[in-house]
Amino acid sequence: MPNFRSTPAIDRQLAELQEAGYGNRTQVIHAAVARFHYEELGNGAPPRELQVWRHTSGDYYLILWQGILCAACGPMPLEQALPIAQGRAPEPTQWDGDLVDWVDDEWDAGRMARVWPAGEE
Repeated sequence: MPNFRSTPAIDRQLAELQEAGYGNRTQVIHAAVARFHYEELGNGAPPRELQVWRHTSGDYYLILWQGILCAACGPMPLEQALPIAQGRAPEPTQWDGDLVDWVDDEWDAGRMARVWPAGEE
């Protein structure tokens, strides 16, 4: 993630988000950007997107992204994850909230790659 020049307003917002439980620094910065777009620019809520990520182990994970990493499900076969992300199969009835931190840490460590949409392999 590129460095940015902080301001008192940004620092205050980041502290609020950390207190609200948005997690690690990456998640907090993503949430701050999403909140800025919503509150300051009037762009509405960030779009909700289902993504498929692949771990270096070869496992696939279904990711719910809405300005921040909101939820994850997996591991699951690509044949199961891809139709869900593309809207051709029903979403899981239950997401694994505990998986979010692990998935995010693995992404930050370079052990995850987004394969759908617009693969970043």
